[in-house]
Amino acid sequence: MLWPTLLAVAATVYLVVRVVMTLRARDAPRVRPIRPTYTPPPELTPGVAARLLRDVNDAEGVVAEVLDLAVKGAWQLGVREVDGAGTWVLLRPSPYGPILDQVPEAVYRGVFNRADMTVARTLVPSDTRAAHAKEARTRAEDLVVAKGWVRRHRGHYLVLNLVGQALLAGSLAIPIAAAMNKAGSLVDPGGPEGLPLIIYGGSAGFFSQFLGVKPWTLTPEGRRLVDEVEGLRAYMTLPDDERSRVLDTDAVSRVKAHERLLPYAALFGIMPDWVEVLRADHSRAGTSPAWVEGGGQDAAATASVYASLAGVGGLRRLGA
Repeated sequence: MLWPTLLAVAATVYLVVRVVMTLRARDAPRVRPIRPTYTPPPELTPGVAARLLRDVNDAEGVVAEVLDLAVKGAWQLGVREVDGAGTWVLLRPSPYGPILDQVPEAVYRGVFNRADMTVARTLVPSDTRAAHAKEARTRAEDLVVAKGWVRRHRGHYLVLNLVGQALLAGSLAIPIAAAMNKAGSLVDPGGPEGLPLIIYGGSAGFFSQFLGVKPWTLTPEGRRLVDEVEGLRAYMTLPDDERSRVLDTDAVSRVKAHERLLPYAALFGIMPDWVEVLRADHSRAGTSPAWVEGGGQDAAATASVYASLAGVGGLRRLGA
């Protein structure tokens, strides 16, 4: 009964530790209600914000960075026919790239590398661009940890999973080893009395592999930033009349504020609706989107960009 007993004790200790660590791996609590806001947190670029939101995938973070660079004037967006499909083209004002933070820098270099002196690039599939998109995601993940906005737990749970696998292996090894030795040896499973202990230890190791755990959690500062980003989502999904009450300003200022939120429409999955908001805003203000090819002066080109934006299909190729 020695080894079955030791296995059962180890399984009990393991389960207690596993449950305690799972309960402790929680995001910092929200300290105030979400309030609609139209100003993105200055500490974040959209690609970094994507690493703080659990319902946003990696490709959407890269798309959001591309759009953010357009809105900030790093390049303009256009549409070209490639193999019968509309594909994004990015046109920069100069062959010399701007000074950017590390995450948008990786996205920018995925389109225009340092030795590239061209000013236009079509976003057709490219292994190099996919590698830069992956680098941007890695930089964003490392940044949110370095800034103290999230706390990683991957290492802890890797060890716990290995311990669970060891328990499972032990539950199989004890009866196998006992069968190869005479009764009364150290690996004797203890007959019928030891069998429940072996089953218990093996079950603990097996089923613990399926416990849902968070690889990272939000710190209090990370929670504050996420709440601000969620405030953008709350504002952008308001009905038009309520949104106008929150942002009570002139038509031109409203256009500028709403264009700054375009990258976040990609993160939140509301791009078709937000494209219509921008279209209506420019119509009321009598302005054109400067981030569109030609400064938005070509109505057909602008309509093509809006139509493609609503699908966000061309941009997704950057991180494919």
